[in-house]
Amino acid sequence: MAEAEIRVTITKSKLRALLAKLSTAQGVMDEARSSMGGLVADACENQNLHKGAFRTIRKWNRMDPVKRDEEIAHVTHMIAEMGWGKAGDLFRREASTEDMPASAPRPKRNNKPRLVAEPEEELEEAAG
Repeated sequence: MAEAEIRVTITKSKLRALLAKLSTAQGVMDEARSSMGGLVADACENQNLHKGAFRTIRKWNRMDPVKRDEEIAHVTHMIAEMGWGKAGDLFRREASTEDMPASAPRPKRNNKPRLVAEPEEELEEAAG
């Protein structure tokens, strides 16, 4: 019979120390995630950030530029194929809260964004 191989494993004290370090690291990561979520929630609430659109932008921001450009080209093509946005310009400029006086009420969360006409369109409508 072959002799059984004896392996020395991690000691109890080192195992507990490792678990404690991982627990601390997990707490730090959880706190960072919570902080990041708070930043996004604040921007959604106060700056009219669209959470889903921002998630896509963050994803694209982390991508390789070549792969990102390819994905954006495909998404743009698929939007055109679906016929989305034909009733109006998808990328029409929205009212910016930066241009508003400080005393003006800010848009509330979950309200549909109000589109504003381009300056040239306002002039045409006033003249016509």
